Amino acid sequence: MRAPILLTVLLIAATAGCDASPRRADAALAFAAGSAARAPAGSAAWSAPRAEMALSDALGRTGRHGIASVAVDGRGMVHAVFGVDADGDGRPDALQYARLEGGAWSAPQPVATTLSLADAAQVAVDGDGAVHVVWLAHAGAAPRTSPTEVMHRVLRGGGWSAPRVLYHEANRWGMHVRWLAAATDARGEVRVLFAPEGRGFGHLRLRGGTASEPAFLDHDGNMMAFSASAPGAPLEMAYIGERVSRERPRAANDVFVRPLSARGAWGASTEAYYGPDRFSHYPQLVIDRRGVRHLFWLEDVDGSVNPEAVYASTSADGVTWSRPVDVTPVQVRGGVPLRLFAAIDGTDRIHLLVRYATAGPPRVQLAYFSVAGGRVEAERTLARAGEIGPGEAQLAYDRAHHRLIALWRGGDGVYRTAERATDG
Repeated sequence: MRAPILLTVLLIAATAGCDASPRRADAALAFAAGSAARAPAGSAAWSAPRAEMALSDALGRTGRHGIASVAVDGRGMVHAVFGVDADGDGRPDALQYARLEGGAWSAPQPVATTLSLADAAQVAVDGDGAVHVVWLAHAGAAPRTSPTEVMHRVLRGGGWSAPRVLYHEANRWGMHVRWLAAATDARGEVRVLFAPEGRGFGHLRLRGGTASEPAFLDHDGNMMAFSASAPGAPLEMAYIGERVSRERPRAANDVFVRPLSARGAWGASTEAYYGPDRFSHYPQLVIDRRGVRHLFWLEDVDGSVNPEAVYASTSADGVTWSRPVDVTPVQVRGGVPLRLFAAIDGTDRIHLLVRYATAGPPRVQLAYFSVAGGRVEAERTLARAGEIGPGEAQLAYDRAHHRLIALWRGGDGVYRTAERATDG
């Protein structure tokens, strides 16, 4: 797909189903059609960024590394996986794990150490408290840029299991979609999504020391993301479609949503947004206490492939979606949004981080905004140019302590966290 390749190029430059059109609601459920209503600008109650010196020193401030994934367990402990580029080729080849508890980070622990690839790592915690890390790795004679295996390790009882292969890609060139998603479902199992060649989405179930055999869905796609929702609520996934049917073999533009029932069965995909001659990127899906879906993504509004805006749509049933609304934060307009992260708190307020490159000479910054009752509010820049370095930011919600946690790596190589208390 062209879109992920171009976004990767942009990022490097900035830092050195259904076959028919989707059904639309006549009126948006949570947003006014056209431009979203905006509350008066104000300062969100974020704490001042805290430099995590011990964690940064342990990972090595001069090393090439970044945050791959975070997850928060039921006690409020933050689990994080960091990708490390040990050989300096621009791709992670090792993984480190650390957790944040009581305001202090644990010493990082090696999860994968190799001079091959350790790509697209994800972390999730199952219902029994076991910590699962999955990643894409390359093995064999194919080029190192083509990961061919889904790898897994689990932390239980204070010790790590041996690395094991969950899926081996038979195609000698590996998987061209280097993307993973992982989250805990309503039954406490960790669900994993990956993108094998020509078989539809691959999916697995993990719990404790067990793993299911890979199974495959009927659609292909990229940029998969599980929904953020209340504990115990069924998961859904959002993704960018790649193939819809024989009659329509490419759907690289479009945003799809697929539900996972409380009993663990996948439902049919629904095309939530169709933009002819436009490319959508990095969807994020949150589900509120009423079961209303809130979908956000980065949108190419002028046909250039690169995104210029943050779009939103809502659905009460996961089938009929409202017309998309532009909810781009003021400070992001005119720049290039690179990644989007969403979370929802106990009062159904939706929180988003946007990592973006400024207009003109591209310099990366980190913006925050929230959405409540159809209103965009509390827009704020969390990290300005020079205050955020290479690698992704992450956003997590701690339900045990009613707080948001943002984590990113500074331009000086020091990781920083900031917190924002929520009402519930």
